Amino acid sequence: MKKIKAVPLSFIYAGCFLGAGFISGQELWQFFGSFGLWGYLGFCVSATLFVVFGMIMLRLTQMTGCRELEKLLVPCADIQECIVKEKDKKICALIYCDPAKQETVKEFVTGVNRGLPLYKRMVPELSAQPLPRNAMGKLLR
Repeated sequence: MKKIKAVPLSFIYAGCFLGAGFISGQELWQFFGSFGLWGYLGFCVSATLFVVFGMIMLRLTQMTGCRELEKLLVPCADIQECIVKEKDKKICALIYCDPAKQETVKEFVTGVNRGLPLYKRMVPELSAQPLPRNAMGKLLR
């Protein structure tokens, strides 16, 4: 995966939301500058809100990659069933495998984690029992 640096990402964000749709530089000055000191305070509040909402959106997009992580566990032949989901603010891999092969599976997950960014690393929870299913036979998420 290609890493995106913070400065180009911030310029893309500002260009999309400020320049392309929200407001131009002249309109920004006319609106906030015409109110004097209160206008500068309003500008600071709106800039802060843009930063906060941008960070929230970035965090939400980072958290949506759980299903992709399940595909990384497929090559391990010792894993019979697995579900990757968020649990207690961590990404948890619920894995059903033979009790004799649990150490091999832990080593495999550790190897997969080495190639992932810190925010996508999985905590393995191994089980000797099959994972719970719904009435249709699908794994519960």
